[in-house]
Amino acid sequence: EIGEVEKLFNEKGEYEPVFKEGSVRTLDADIVIMAIGQRADLSFIKPEDGIEVTERGTIKVDPETLQTTAEGVFAGGDVAFGPGIIIKAVADGIKAARSIHRFLRGEELKEEYSAFIENLDPNTLKKSGFENFERHIPEERENIDGRVVLNERVMDEYEASIQAERCLDCYIHTIYDPEKCVFCKGCEEVCPRSCLRFIDTPYLEGEDESTRSYLEGERGVALIKDDDLCIRCGLCASVCPTGAMTMERILKVKKEGGGVV
Repeated sequence: EIGEVEKLFNEKGEYEPVFKEGSVRTLDADIVIMAIGQRADLSFIKPEDGIEVTERGTIKVDPETLQTTAEGVFAGGDVAFGPGIIIKAVADGIKAARSIHRFLRGEELKEEYSAFIENLDPNTLKKSGFENFERHIPEERENIDGRVVLNERVMDEYEASIQAERCLDCYIHTIYDPEKCVFCKGCEEVCPRSCLRFIDTPYLEGEDESTRSYLEGERGVALIKDDDLCIRCGLCASVCPTGAMTMERILKVKKEGGGVV
């Protein structure tokens, strides 16, 4: 049965969904798989299936190919790696589909790649002022029953290109070479998200052994970067006078007649 939920919790704050009267419909189905984003129910797996389950209650898979311990059976998302975000599950679906395609063609599941680093011109990464572009908000309209719903208007080519410029190039990274740095702090000053900071080592601490050794040595300065805030605008690299800060990406190339990934 499906329907429109009127409320999720009762007067005691307990989870007890109530459907709006007259909104409940019954749909016929051969099988129903519950996906509530908490924990997978693997009771359907039998010993004769040959599918191993980890101590965490997830299906054991090869993280590169997503094949389970049973040949020709693949898994991904929450059932293999535990609760996560939906985009990770979508990515696993794509990865598993590629593995299934190779499996059905009788090919090796693991593809071999060679990798090389490309140094990018920070001045050509993004359109000037992209960080100030406003997000497109869908228009709202009232439905027949009075509910307010989002009506996504089709954007023209210009609007779409502006919105595309807002996308972050997550595969591009800032690379810092401390041997070239002259501590001018230009990168720190120009960063629009304040994700770069030069900090005196006495104010820092770390769990990594090499980090502790550095912090316990002579007084120095460390450059700290918050990657969660970085928008890959390239301003830090464009103002660096010595080339200590660069914008780079790693490209993978299939060894046997493949393209760049």
